[in-house]
Amino acid sequence: MIRCLVPDLPSAAELLPWLQRIDANRWYTNGGPLVREFEQRLGEFMGGGASCVTLSSGMSALELGLLALGIGAGKRVLLPALTFPATALAVSRCGAEPVLCDVAAGTWSMTPAIAREAVRAAASMR
Repeated sequence: MIRCLVPDLPSAAELLPWLQRIDANRWYTNGGPLVREFEQRLGEFMGGGASCVTLSSGMSALELGLLALGIGAGKRVLLPALTFPATALAVSRCGAEPVLCDVAAGTWSMTPAIAREAVRAAASMR
């Protein structure tokens, strides 16, 4: 059995006040009042004067994280082969090279042993 996330979604009644606020503001896309409120509250929750920014997609978040870490041209990024295509695309868009590796049969996850072997194999290909 492969474990998957089971969402704990709010009911329609719980969502209605938020949808009404969105509709009252007439702002249905990124950067609206609710997004700014969420970013502020998340920053407060993180503490230490943290600033938070929301992005339009997970791929954008991956790109921003990679760039913040200085990942770019000439770098290789190890990724499990079992991933969403945007994962490798984010690496490529930063100028780095995605290096795919196998995953463990029982968990479908990359393990330290698999990662070590993939790094050795990638290094020998240079």
